[in-house]
Amino acid sequence: MTTAIPPEITEEIDKFEQAVDDYLSQKISDSKFQRIRLQHGVYGQRQDGVQMIRIKIPQGGLTADQFEVIVGVCEDYSRGTCHITTRQDIQIHYVNVQKVPELMRRLAAVDITTREACGNTVRNVTACPYAGVAADEPFDVTPYARAFTEHFLRNSVCQNMGRKFKVAFEGCSEDHARLKIHDIGFQARVQDGQRGFQVFTGGGLGATPRVADLFYDFMPVEEMIPFAEAILHLFDRHGERKIRSKARMKFLVKKFGFKKFKEMVEAERKSLQVDPQWNAYLQSINSETILPEHSAVGESAEETDEFFYWKKTNVRPQQHEGYSIVDIRRVTGDMTHDQARKLIALVRKYTPGKIWMTIEQNMVLQWVHTEDLPALYRDLSSIDKVLPDALNLYDVTACPGTDTCRLGIAGSVPLAKVLEERLTAENGVVSKYKNDIRIKISGCPNSCGQHHLGNIGFHGGALPQGDHTLPAFQLMLGGWVNAEGTTIAQIITKIPAKNVPEATILLIKHFDANRKEGESFNDFYVRIGRSSIETLLSDLTHPPTYEEKPDFYTDWEDKQEFALQQGVVGECAGSPVSDTVPQLTDANPVLEQARALLSHGEYEAATTKAYEAIAKIADTALYTKMVQTFEPHESIFAFENHFIKAGEIAELIDFKTNVDDWCRQGDQAGVEALIAQAETMFSLCQQKLAASSAA
Repeated sequence: MTTAIPPEITEEIDKFEQAVDDYLSQKISDSKFQRIRLQHGVYGQRQDGVQMIRIKIPQGGLTADQFEVIVGVCEDYSRGTCHITTRQDIQIHYVNVQKVPELMRRLAAVDITTREACGNTVRNVTACPYAGVAADEPFDVTPYARAFTEHFLRNSVCQNMGRKFKVAFEGCSEDHARLKIHDIGFQARVQDGQRGFQVFTGGGLGATPRVADLFYDFMPVEEMIPFAEAILHLFDRHGERKIRSKARMKFLVKKFGFKKFKEMVEAERKSLQVDPQWNAYLQSINSETILPEHSAVGESAEETDEFFYWKKTNVRPQQHEGYSIVDIRRVTGDMTHDQARKLIALVRKYTPGKIWMTIEQNMVLQWVHTEDLPALYRDLSSIDKVLPDALNLYDVTACPGTDTCRLGIAGSVPLAKVLEERLTAENGVVSKYKNDIRIKISGCPNSCGQHHLGNIGFHGGALPQGDHTLPAFQLMLGGWVNAEGTTIAQIITKIPAKNVPEATILLIKHFDANRKEGESFNDFYVRIGRSSIETLLSDLTHPPTYEEKPDFYTDWEDKQEFALQQGVVGECAGSPVSDTVPQLTDANPVLEQARALLSHGEYEAATTKAYEAIAKIADTALYTKMVQTFEPHESIFAFENHFIKAGEIAELIDFKTNVDDWCRQGDQAGVEALIAQAETMFSLCQQKLAASSAA
């Protein structure tokens, strides 16, 4: 059901629409528009003239009504396929940028946003898709993750950071949310009857993966937001901004060392002024689960062998007697709008009306009456082929790769499809280990497909051979996430793309023939070592000549000869600043206006202009730190964080608090104080910039 869009959201979308118009009429530059659209979840595609829209799905949860609207915009503005990401978002592709504001308004009417799904900010806050119904969770993490999302969305503290920031929540003992590959990971804990979190910090994948450190074994839930505020202040203040590949928080932890980093966070936390409203959400959290009013459908259906196999691989019991959790497997996370509409009807029929996206690129239904499972299976079968084997060997994860991504080198999606087909056809030996081996594929080294976490992982690359180049994949082995910890896969060798399926099956068969009793795939790999694997696959790693096998020089599902795409820059690490350099003198005419309005007794208008002048002065200083904000209130926060708290301009004590207080006054004294602050600030920044230039 649609609702009235809040005025502030309407204004936000209107401003984005104006930015689109300004860009198309060449009033603003490419670099400035890139910063604006990334902040709103609009990402440049590999193909010219179209955009990818990343729709933010906090904790992966959608009502049937919300999902229906997403499917509608997918059908109307893109090519009709929704893609579930490894961060519980939904992406749609091939969207004309002029249509994006209209698309945003349709989403906003059902309380969905694309805001901060991309860009240098806190990305989608993910959580275990079984939260609230899992059998072994100490409490439901969903309301805490939701509060975290709401607190930091559009928050000044995280609008203009050096790079993106990722957060996840988990309640189960099995780490479905992959906490240790996040900047902050929260694991639910109860200690002496008090709710809290085990906290991990400084994790991440990408080209340089790092497993997060344990920061606190137990932190009360009341500290969740203040702790995150302290971390984000430090990351914003000290994080790398020039070298984009070194700008994630994991590098900041490495720079200072974990011990020093922890001391800095705790010191920042002690100095933080905590607003009581930050934890107001805690008052509404019910410690007991309220059972949804949702009756069983009660339809009978045949219980075939196929049904029982699907039930074994895709269904798990809830903590609530009589209910089940159902994993709906999707190949590479893709679903047509027609399939999605049929699924929405089943969500309404068999559940209280909600569905969850997962980081495995699948979907989850909760609160399905166990007695309804045969009928649900029958109805799912009527949509398309029901896929069993969720979360095992056949359920391959893959990012979009060269289908749409600017950074894609080789085709991850077509390879995933071929692998699933080949593995299924092999069956036999391969099927014995379906629950012990996971395969994950990325189109480039950046690990959007989380190849570092696969027992068998691949990332896209290329192999030069004479005057030609083959698509290839770097093989990685030994990744895993479970209750005991997180292991990053190790690089083995590069394999031509057309040999990857054969190499994968050979690996599994070699494991079967040579494993010790009870030995896992990862333990087997560690025991025999990298050189043994290289020897095993040596015949498959040497590329044939173009004359011998010309088909090896085309990627899977591609008809043209493979070639590395030239001159295309990815936007995962979009620049924190545009090419427009602010000047201190930009503040002078605005400050003059403030003085004139003051002299005429127009205190409200004078306050606005004085505040704007302070923000312009801040912008000039901040640009030297490679910080460029979107709004004046962000400039005020950033100036205090980067200059005053950093001790570089210590004279402006309680800068942000004073400025905000004077603005609220709205009288003559308030305006006079703001103007005086602007004049002092101008002088101090002028001295600071002059000293920097001389140095």
